[in-house]
Amino acid sequence: MPHPESKQTSPLPGVPTQRGWAPLALAGLVFLASLLLTYWAWNSARRDVVADLGAQFDYRARDLANSTGRRMAVYEQVLRGTRGFMRGNVAISRAEFAEYFRIQNLQEHFPGIEALGIASIIPPRQVAEHQAAVRAQGFPDYTTHPDTSLGLITSITHIEPFAGRNLRAFGFDMYGEPTRRAAMIAARDSGAAAVTGKVVLVQEGRNAQPGFLMYLPVYRAGMPAATIEQRRAAIAGWVYAPFRMADLMRGIGGTHAADLQVAVYDGPRADPAALLYRSEDTAGWRRPLFQQTLPATVAGRPWTLEIASSASFEARLDSRRPRAIAVAGVGLGFLLSLIVWLLASARRRAMGLARAMTLELREAYEHIEAERARMYVILQNAYDAFVAVDAQAASPTGMPGRCSCSAGRSWKQSGATSANCCCRPSSVQPAAALPSSRPTARAWPWACRSRSSRSAATAARCRSRSSSPPCPPKWAPAPAPSCATCARGANSRRASGCASNAWTRRARRWPDRRNWKRWAS
Repeated sequence: MPHPESKQTSPLPGVPTQRGWAPLALAGLVFLASLLLTYWAWNSARRDVVADLGAQFDYRARDLANSTGRRMAVYEQVLRGTRGFMRGNVAISRAEFAEYFRIQNLQEHFPGIEALGIASIIPPRQVAEHQAAVRAQGFPDYTTHPDTSLGLITSITHIEPFAGRNLRAFGFDMYGEPTRRAAMIAARDSGAAAVTGKVVLVQEGRNAQPGFLMYLPVYRAGMPAATIEQRRAAIAGWVYAPFRMADLMRGIGGTHAADLQVAVYDGPRADPAALLYRSEDTAGWRRPLFQQTLPATVAGRPWTLEIASSASFEARLDSRRPRAIAVAGVGLGFLLSLIVWLLASARRRAMGLARAMTLELREAYEHIEAERARMYVILQNAYDAFVAVDAQAASPTGMPGRCSCSAGRSWKQSGATSANCCCRPSSVQPAAALPSSRPTARAWPWACRSRSSRSAATAARCRSRSSSPPCPPKWAPAPAPSCATCARGANSRRASGCASNAWTRRARRWPDRRNWKRWAS
């Protein structure tokens, strides 16, 4: 029996069962496990998709770095072709140089190049003569600028296209500016192309943007240029090309320029002061999904390229498969947890029902035992004797009927016991032959119930029953067979050997002899 203080509910009335959260907790654990498994599958699918897109980004980034180097090599070849056209002479006619530039059509085939020009070396003693000669060609405002006292003066004498903002560079002394001078000296001494660091072109106006220049030395025809000293002695000028970084990178990126965010730094490190170019759509607050830093070499000068994925490139990330896995995993996990909850709840209800049935059986058994004990006390303390007959049970000898007796108080006073009340097989009649309204005791043959209603022959038959064989062992046989049971209904003490004097006296003490006779008949 449960304790009264336990918190319980009952699936059946009056049957306590434990209130449990175990099915819900088990379903929650199953759902949590399914969520973890779903997250693992989703993350694995997402990593695969990101890896595929990352491979595309890596290819694009390396291709951009290589394209930058290849494009600058192409521009170097353009300068070499121009130097070949000059044949060691910087004093070519402007018309021939303009025709060469027109035939090359550089701005269409090589986007990013701002102009193509020639920087001639002017001895300090010939500056005035040089200016006068150029002015005589139709440029009255021509002059070399800025004025320097470095001992070597250069001037941009040829530049194409000779229009627009390029006119600002006409007559400019690039050797007087340190960054340009360093590149010009490097090209002169090496005999190869050299590029400057970060500069602002002379052509730039209000919306200036960073740029750089590429120089290729032009040596006088017929002079040796094998050593540094020979090259310094034979130098006549430089052919050069100015570049605006925004235009150059737009031409290098091509149709996929918007897929990558690029930052170009002059030098081997990403120094903000040496920033040459940064993509316009670069958002500082957005963290790119892919990012890579690659080196590049342009005409012997190191550059650093920081390449990151743009929002348009990351939009190509195929999220359909991870999303499908996530939705399917959550749905299946919910269904599985629901099934587990239903099964666990059904098991819990079944166990509660089993406990309820067990409790009912126990209570019924206890009730039967209590009734049996109560009846036993009533029978043991009753004044009369009681006889119970089971006419349908069969004995081992094949005779029908089985009886049990309970000796009353008066019988015990006479010295009789329940064993003396045993039935005789010949005295038992089947219960089916008796009326259903009669008590079971009606099965006894009341042969000796009255002297007035029975003759001596009847008494003789009763005495003959006294000599019948005893009851089988299963029926608790009496050591001294008697007809005391038959004599229970007699009301005369002259029952001719059928009843003892004690039972005769007991019969006289019945409160209503007529009722007894009526019942016995």
